[in-house]
Amino acid sequence: MAMLMQCFFFVLLLALALEIQFCESVKQHNMLLNMPLNSTKLGPTMSVSITNKEPGSLTVHCSSKDNDLQLQTLAPGAVYGFQFHMNFWGTTLFSCEFQYQNQHAGFPVWKGPGLEGDFTCKQCVWVVEPIGIYGGQEGQTSTMFQQWN
Repeated sequence: MAMLMQCFFFVLLLALALEIQFCESVKQHNMLLNMPLNSTKLGPTMSVSITNKEPGSLTVHCSSKDNDLQLQTLAPGAVYGFQFHMNFWGTTLFSCEFQYQNQHAGFPVWKGPGLEGDFTCKQCVWVVEPIGIYGGQEGQTSTMFQQWN
C-alpha cells in the first residue's frame, strides 16, 4: 500500500510540474486588444503592453527564463503586447530591452509576487516617451520608471 501511495504521489508531482512549465508559455500579439484569454490554464492571465510614443521606430526585446519573444519593432503610436500565466511559485519574471536611436534601457517589466521588488502589477502598461519610460497597472496613473540613458 505504501508503495502504491508513493507511485501515486510521484505521478501527481510529475503532472503538476508539466502543467507549471506549460502555464508559463506565452502568446504574443501585435495589438493588446486582440489578445485572447486562454481559459485552460491555472490562475489569472497576466499581460504586458508597450506603447511607442516616440516620433520614430522603437525596438523592444522581451524575454523570461523560458520564453524569448524576439526583437519587435514598433512604429510611432504602435502597441505591442503579450500575455502569460505565472508559474506555480510566483517567480515568473519578464524583462525587456528598449532601444530608440542611441538611447537604451533594460529592466523587468513584470515580476511575480514571489520575487523581491517594488513594482508589481497584473496587467502592466508601459509607455515609451521622448523623456523616458512610464509604467503602471492598467487603469491607474503611470509613473516615470526610467529616464533614457
